[in-house]
Amino acid sequence: MSILLTITIPLLITFAGGRLLAHFKYPPLIGQFIAALVLAIPLIKGAVFTDESFKAIEIFAELSMIFLLLLTGLKTDIDRINQSRKDSIVIAFLSSLIPLIIGLTAGLLMGFGFIASFILGTCLSITAEATNLAILLQLGKLRTKLGSIVISVGMLNDILGIIFLSFILILTYKNGISSLLLFPVRLGIFVGIIWAASKLIPPVLSYFESRKREVVMFNLVILVGLILAILSELAGLSSIVGAFIAGVILQNSFILKRDEKHEEHEIETILFGFIIPFFFINIALNFDFRSLTEDPVLILIIIIIAIFGKIAGALLAKPFTKLKWKQAYLLGWEMNSRGVIELIIANIALNANLISTRLYSAIVLMAILTTLISPFFIKNMINRYPRIMS
Repeated sequence: MSILLTITIPLLITFAGGRLLAHFKYPPLIGQFIAALVLAIPLIKGAVFTDESFKAIEIFAELSMIFLLLLTGLKTDIDRINQSRKDSIVIAFLSSLIPLIIGLTAGLLMGFGFIASFILGTCLSITAEATNLAILLQLGKLRTKLGSIVISVGMLNDILGIIFLSFILILTYKNGISSLLLFPVRLGIFVGIIWAASKLIPPVLSYFESRKREVVMFNLVILVGLILAILSELAGLSSIVGAFIAGVILQNSFILKRDEKHEEHEIETILFGFIIPFFFINIALNFDFRSLTEDPVLILIIIIIAIFGKIAGALLAKPFTKLKWKQAYLLGWEMNSRGVIELIIANIALNANLISTRLYSAIVLMAILTTLISPFFIKNMINRYPRIMS
């Protein structure tokens, strides 16, 4: 089967799922994710996908995360983030630390070794920011108090995830320690590049704006996002960190001072209309239905502690913040989605024989189910308490 056909079929299935849930007034993205799980059915998976199509979908999935964070940067209210930075730091710390401790402890109690238990705790501690932001964008709640905190906590969580990943790489590769020691140097160079970009990009874009070069400007916005994403990866950070920073830099240029915001609207249209479904398709294709019957008790335990850990971390942070209890509880659910860095960590650990296939399957299923469940709770709470995000 041709790659073109194996790309078209998943898009058709996820589009149908998205339209179905939109009919029931839920974000289409949830329906896309549910529909994507159909593609993981062994009979369909084997008939539709080839090794080449898997690689193509992985590329589209990575692009979806980059463009989503680029768009988020364009839409982010920096003033709100500054106002809530103390709350964000506390929530990010506790919502990562508590699941890590619970996961590590649970792993040891279930008979796994320290390294496998630490990897489990690490995977439970990390949030899939891309999923949260996509849902908030579709609900129109990104530029709110809690929306700003979700962005800040998500970025801090990604950085913590990269640090945890560095420790896993130390356990896996001989050059892991040298890579970790070089991290501050690469980070410093990246910060310098960001500073230079913030000075150079706005005047370049203004030059093309004055000449009404709409297509050129759109191309430049995409290129800026991709280039900073690449540089972010080279600095040892996630590519989505660089994409988000690119969006923030572009936000301070002329583009968002115009009434029509053409580039922002065009990116959002392309993102949700074509690219984002591949993010969910890629997660779904990591799922093996046979894992449901291999060790259901282990799966259930990991899912319970995954959900409980994030909510407990957010609630424990409440006394140190200005949030209400309902807001802290909602943030716990918003931090519950997994599906990006933790799957990378689990895959590296599996290939290095640091965890068993049994534990890997449970982690993948946990990532899928928490990503699937969380949006329903978020949507229902926002419906019950319309002002909870403000």
